[in-house]
Amino acid sequence: MSAGKSEYLPPAEIGCKTDPALEVLLWEFLSRLDQLLPVPDLTQTVSWLSAAPSVLAVCLQSVYYPDQLKTLLRHHRSLG
Repeated sequence: MSAGKSEYLPPAEIGCKTDPALEVLLWEFLSRLDQLLPVPDLTQTVSWLSAAPSVLAVCLQSVYYPDQLKTLLRHHRSLG
């Protein structure tokens, strides 16, 4: 590992066990955060994906018909 850079190692690789109380606390925090954040609509999603083409490419790799998804996203982007 070089100086100034950290490398993620899963707990199983370094032999750490997670604290069940910490897991519960983290789960409660994420659940409450999820309730506070608004769900983005399709227009917001298209805007975000258009602003970050590499993210769009990753999303399209997980879709069975990527050309159809591209067409749909372009259509919604042209609407507004």
